[in-house]
Amino acid sequence: MLNPSMGINYTFSANSKLSFSTGYTTSIGDMMTLLTEPMQVDYRSVRTSSGIIGESDTWHTSGEWKWQLPMQYFTLSLAASHSEGKQNTLTSQSVSGRAQWGQAPLRPFVTFLVENLVVWIKMLTFVPLIKM
Repeated sequence: MLNPSMGINYTFSANSKLSFSTGYTTSIGDMMTLLTEPMQVDYRSVRTSSGIIGESDTWHTSGEWKWQLPMQYFTLSLAASHSEGKQNTLTSQSVSGRAQWGQAPLRPFVTFLVENLVVWIKMLTFVPLIKM
């Protein structure tokens, strides 16, 4: 594992300071990712792996300049940062079908009721015209 980082703090005067930091992080997955057969991890979850050991690299850079007038209670701070990450595998994927268990059987029945209600409304509006 390689995690170098560097930071520089420079004070121009009592009122002005500059800070800069950068770092690189890399990590390598564990041996469990080599198991490609499904494993049950708890009551409802099954985990499978791709058989590829995961690697991730992250580069982070940030800088800040601060200027302050303490007697006037004034502070100006400008900051910027950038982070970039790369991975060779998919972080996670979730498949779930639980939302349809309770709703799917009712859908045809509700559609049937709505269609018949529309037919009855049309018939009720048509009946007074026949009596005249």
